[in-house]
Amino acid sequence: MFTLHPDELTNLDGLQLVELLRMLVHAEARKFGIPMRNVDVPLQITVADGGRDATVHCTGGRASTEYFHGRDTVF
Repeated sequence: MFTLHPDELTNLDGLQLVELLRMLVHAEARKFGIPMRNVDVPLQITVADGGRDATVHCTGGRASTEYFHGRDTVF
């Protein structure tokens, strides 16, 4: 679905990186039927949030996916 070369990431600014993270997290959530209401990827990148760029909370279904290693995942 997504193909990136590491060199492409070096040219992204902070907002672009968060937007990419949002697309990837949403794609993984959709793939495994995780409701979007359980996914949070805020675009505010300069707020004090303890370094959290994204959170995913899974209930029911699988306990983990290839990229979400538990029911509560923080990036």
